[in-house]
Amino acid sequence: MLTAWGDMLVPPQERRIFSRNDEMQGPLLNDYADLKNPLGVHENCPNEKKPYSALIFRHTVTIAPYDIIVCALCELRIMIPKEIRTYGSLREYCHDKIKTP
Repeated sequence: MLTAWGDMLVPPQERRIFSRNDEMQGPLLNDYADLKNPLGVHENCPNEKKPYSALIFRHTVTIAPYDIIVCALCELRIMIPKEIRTYGSLREYCHDKIKTP
């Protein structure tokens, strides 16, 4: 879960992300897999009209200590520390942020 409002990032192996040639992009992922664009699909995107269209990407912010992950359709934006490099560390970071009041 990305936010306390229930926004979910579904990695490519759980909900297949296809290229224009209908080929699955990337290998199956685990917690140690590096975050690479697209990160996955925004499961609860309010603007998603067809399946697999709400892709989430990581954008680098050069002069800040954080990066931003963004849904391509609804433009949900979440700041994450630059140190986050794997799906496992992203999961832990979001879990800790949601637990903190």
